Amino acid sequence: MGARIAIEHHRLLSGTNTDYSQTNTCGSNLAAGENCPINVTVTPSQLGPSSATITITDSTVGSPHSVSLNGVGLTSGLNATLSAGSLTFANQVVDTTSLAQSLTLSNYGTTTLTIVSIAATANFGETDTCSGSNLASGATCTINVTFTPSATGSVSGTLSVTDNAPGSPQTVSLSGMGVTSNDTLTGWCVIPAGGRSCYFDSDTAQCPPGQRVIRQGFTDCYNPVLVDTGRNCSIHGLRGLCAATSGGAGSGAAASGTGSHAPKSANSPKDWVADHPRVIADTPMRRRKHRSDTVSRRTEGWSSNHLACPPESGRNPHD
Repeated sequence: MGARIAIEHHRLLSGTNTDYSQTNTCGSNLAAGENCPINVTVTPSQLGPSSATITITDSTVGSPHSVSLNGVGLTSGLNATLSAGSLTFANQVVDTTSLAQSLTLSNYGTTTLTIVSIAATANFGETDTCSGSNLASGATCTINVTFTPSATGSVSGTLSVTDNAPGSPQTVSLSGMGVTSNDTLTGWCVIPAGGRSCYFDSDTAQCPPGQRVIRQGFTDCYNPVLVDTGRNCSIHGLRGLCAATSGGAGSGAAASGTGSHAPKSANSPKDWVADHPRVIADTPMRRRKHRSDTVSRRTEGWSSNHLACPPESGRNPHD
């Protein structure tokens, strides 16, 4: 004779379990060979997929037992739903194409959706599995969007989906920034101090480390320093440019073979000078005096940690 199964409880578990409900006739014990039905219903509160789990705890091996529940909320008639209302792309080098970002077009209507066309405005492109097709109730298709800026600066556009659903065309806002190189900011602000001397200070607010350079350029600090001419920064009210580091092959600095990226991207100008004692030793007194006079007039109250002594012309500060 088989043993009876003790059923302790059964419940629904999920973030969307309020859409699901269950009834059963199982009671607290089930004799050998017996069964009992558990009836589950779903009343979707919103369009799109939902899920829950029904869990049964009992006296058998492997308890608790669970069953996944899935449903899709639909609306009567036609529908076209996009998975996002906007896409923002990372800074992208002019005339190069970004990695694609994906959107999902879903038909949460009870009738078939006819897709007429999908198009993106200038500087953006798209490929899809949707155009010219019919999308059955509950079905989806994918739209991949790319960004190819034709000029530097902020770029905006629109992706439009034309179909037979209410509100057509459905649109997605697109945005990105066109830049001239793969170079990135170091978090330092560099300011010419006269006589080809420069001084530096940390300015992560105006020169966010790791952010892509908008327009590449160089400042003449005895040895050229790679900077972003599209971003200004300031030190004690003095205006400068954000220092950058080369992004590797294809960037202007790498292509030209120029551009020392002093100061060292880590630590501080004081550390940079300490690492390069020959920079101070090799600087002629007349040049040092000119630099000191110029800088002291413009940086009253600064500590010596803010000043980076320039090397002899033509000498690499990283030697």
